[in-house]
Amino acid sequence: MSYKELVTRLRSRFGSLDMEEKYQMEIQCRRRKPSEPLSELAQDIRRLMMLAYPGERSVMAERLAKEHFISTLDDAELELKVREKEPQTLDSAFKLAQCLEVFRNAVEQKVNLRRRLNRQVTESDPQLEEKTAVKIDVVKRRRQEENLNRGVSQKHGKKEDKK
Repeated sequence: MSYKELVTRLRSRFGSLDMEEKYQMEIQCRRRKPSEPLSELAQDIRRLMMLAYPGERSVMAERLAKEHFISTLDDAELELKVREKEPQTLDSAFKLAQCLEVFRNAVEQKVNLRRRLNRQVTESDPQLEEKTAVKIDVVKRRRQEENLNRGVSQKHGKKEDKK
């Protein structure tokens, strides 16, 4: 057995010669796990790209990595927004996705806060309703008394003017 044959067999057994296809399939099937940070996803895509396509990095390999990253997001809305910005590299796609996700989370927190506040306002409290009804009755009575007093004072004022 020659040196070349030995190296070929060792690479076949332990190396990435036959493993490249496995890693290519793995990168195509990869999806973002629930609550997985985007940084971990991007790092895993980089790792799989190095294993699936060993050798020098080319522009095409970088674009392929970017496409794999975007398709692994597993969130159609986020994927669309990242694609709309037309990133050229995996890093730029990662930064865009991260930024958009932060914006979305901020908006969702704001909406959830509004819902909680609205729920607090609309939920009824029988004691509070009773107190409010009593206060409304008191205000109505005061207005009626004021109107009566105005009417009486206006009548007295007209009688005095006639004298």
